[in-house]
Amino acid sequence: MRIVIFFILLFITIFASWAISPQDLEGKSENELYNMAVDYYNKFDDKSAYIVCAYIIKNVNPRNRYAFYLLSEILIRNITSSSDKQKIYNEILKYADYVINNIDYYDARAYYYKGWVYFSMGDYASSEVNLKKSLQNDPYFLPSLRLLLDLYINKKNFDDALDVAKKILDRGYINKDFAYLIFRLYVESDKLDEAKKFADKYQSFLNDDKSFYLLSLLNYKLGNYNVALDFIEKALSSFPDNLDYLKLKVKILYSQKRYKEAYDIIKQRFADTKDDEILIIKKEIEASNFRNIFFIVLGFVIIMVIGVFILFYIKEKKIKEEKISIQNIKKKYQETVSVKAENLDILVSLIQEFFNENILSEVRNFTSFMAIYVSDPRKDNVMYLYVSSRLFEVPDVLYIFPKYSAWLSEYANTPVHLMELQNNNIFYEWFGGKNITMFKKQRLLFLIPCMSRGLLQCVIFIGAKNEEEEQSIIQVLRKYKEVIGEVAEEIANDVISVRFKEAAILDELTRLYNRRFMYQKMEEEIGKASKTNQKISFILCDIDNFKKFNDTYGHQVGDEVLRAVARVFKGVAREFFDWPFRYGGEEIGIILPNTPTDKAFEIAERVRTEVSSQRFENVPTIITISLGLATYPDHGKSIDEIIKAADEALYYSKRTGKNKTTIAGVKVLSEANENKNEVVKETSKSIDFKIPSFVYSLEQFEEYYASVRSNYKHKILTIETTVNESLEKMVMEIYHELMLVESMGMKMQDNKVIIKILLIERSEEDIQKIVNDISSKYNVKPSIETKI
Repeated sequence: MRIVIFFILLFITIFASWAISPQDLEGKSENELYNMAVDYYNKFDDKSAYIVCAYIIKNVNPRNRYAFYLLSEILIRNITSSSDKQKIYNEILKYADYVINNIDYYDARAYYYKGWVYFSMGDYASSEVNLKKSLQNDPYFLPSLRLLLDLYINKKNFDDALDVAKKILDRGYINKDFAYLIFRLYVESDKLDEAKKFADKYQSFLNDDKSFYLLSLLNYKLGNYNVALDFIEKALSSFPDNLDYLKLKVKILYSQKRYKEAYDIIKQRFADTKDDEILIIKKEIEASNFRNIFFIVLGFVIIMVIGVFILFYIKEKKIKEEKISIQNIKKKYQETVSVKAENLDILVSLIQEFFNENILSEVRNFTSFMAIYVSDPRKDNVMYLYVSSRLFEVPDVLYIFPKYSAWLSEYANTPVHLMELQNNNIFYEWFGGKNITMFKKQRLLFLIPCMSRGLLQCVIFIGAKNEEEEQSIIQVLRKYKEVIGEVAEEIANDVISVRFKEAAILDELTRLYNRRFMYQKMEEEIGKASKTNQKISFILCDIDNFKKFNDTYGHQVGDEVLRAVARVFKGVAREFFDWPFRYGGEEIGIILPNTPTDKAFEIAERVRTEVSSQRFENVPTIITISLGLATYPDHGKSIDEIIKAADEALYYSKRTGKNKTTIAGVKVLSEANENKNEVVKETSKSIDFKIPSFVYSLEQFEEYYASVRSNYKHKILTIETTVNESLEKMVMEIYHELMLVESMGMKMQDNKVIIKILLIERSEEDIQKIVNDISSKYNVKPSIETKI
């Protein structure tokens, strides 16, 4: 019903008035209605066509793909007159997705419409994906082939464009414009032999000025200048002022060494041109007329070259000396800082000492007036203060905007004056106006962003007590700019290196604590809890259907899902109190000290709900997790007992329908979508069956039936059976293969199953044949009813 509401809203947006009343459509068959819609569309009465299509989908057959096709064509034809094109694009995408997801996953035209929308929006990558899906389902679907051809041409991917064009030719499709297009592709991609063969075969189509131009260009590239000149003259006879044609004529004449004719055209038609090729030809012609000047210039150039070599030698010598100096200071840094830094605290202290002794020592009366911040690898918008002078007050934590950190690459590993940057809007947003004001007030006027591998690792701030000291620092930093650049990158690498040492406790992908640390921390917490009689809750989760998800969308998307789930766990964790960890594979968990079972259950449910709300680009699947919860000492006295209890509870969640939280030793306390997916189990056979998403619940079926029963001649088939191994096969085949249902409803209770099938406008013979087919194939006895 939601999509019908979309139709109505969109109709009001596009059309100002109704063209036909829905009452006029009652009593007509589906085919009659669709033919009416097509007839209105062909007569350009889009308002009436739209109403009829919407009526078909709402009142007759919500799975009529051809109605969706026609709706899409109406929107495409009227998009230029719409004030909200994006809304129309979204609606066409909804129609296509509805056809794909609910009617036919392999519908070539639906993927074509998606490709058309993305092409129109400029998203060529998404357009190409959908057009290729369309052609996988119908390799010679002409609209998709034509659009894909335009896409490749726009991307200047001429090889792929030619492959598509050949497929279109295989269909026997050829006209004047298409012949010109293929010929142009051959010529512009320099496939000259193929271009000549094509021109010979389809010369009857290549007889206008554009084709003459391409024929001239082809022969010019082949070196057939006389033929090329004949064709360009033919093109110019129709359009004598076309600059592209004239440019090619100049190139041909120049290649024939007819310099005067070429030069005359340049003077007359290209006097103010900035075209590089024309300018080069002009210069070459002028040079040929002034040989003496050429030799003078050549002599001058020789002298200049000699002078450049001399200057180059002097500069190289100076650079070599500077490199030696830089290498000496860099080596000193490595010996006094890099090899001694065991953790970040020691590292930043050594950095401060190095700057004071080796660079800032030249500043007159300079005292240690510095602040060094290091970025947090877990929170990329946070930087922590590790060392600072007592002469000023700065915050312990800086909050910045990481989306602008790429901009810092312009100033990476370079000393910069804060006054130089304060008027830069991007820097102002990245660093924050409040921070800039505060550092200016404290006279921390210089900063050095230390970056490595494109990432900001730390920032060094240098202050000046007064203007005299400020000028002195400017001179020193300017003098040691290259040295600072080398050292700053070393500093960034040292930060990374030290983090690696510290990161022995972290999982690299999710940035959660690793399994080894989890065992260590759990042992510590149990030791504390045993003395204070406190509870420790242990939650373990597993991402549902993760292997199938990886196989479908790829490991890169799978990794993003893992990171997203990890972020949810980190979001619920109390900082420096709870311990989120990655247990292995797709299993993630959290240790909750001083947390009873009921509170932990609320946290687990919050995690489960938030994970299911995560969305990923180009991934229609909803991500869910199953969780198990165990509490010390209620469910175990040791680490292994607690983990085992949580793991068994997790397994129970997975086994009984997934997307739920189970407490160790307790029945299921939460299930997602309880009213939509009922799980039935036979005690003698482990048979799980879920009602498919395309089948109504019996309540939904009855609601739909009530809305249509008075409008159509109908019958209802009722099938009563039990949960068995062939149930799923029967439901799928009735729905997909027999294609006999207008709608289907289902209810399961204990081990019994009731299936109701609504048949509309069926003859008695047709209904009886359907009953006989179902009875013989599935060994059930459908009953025929006139109402529920």
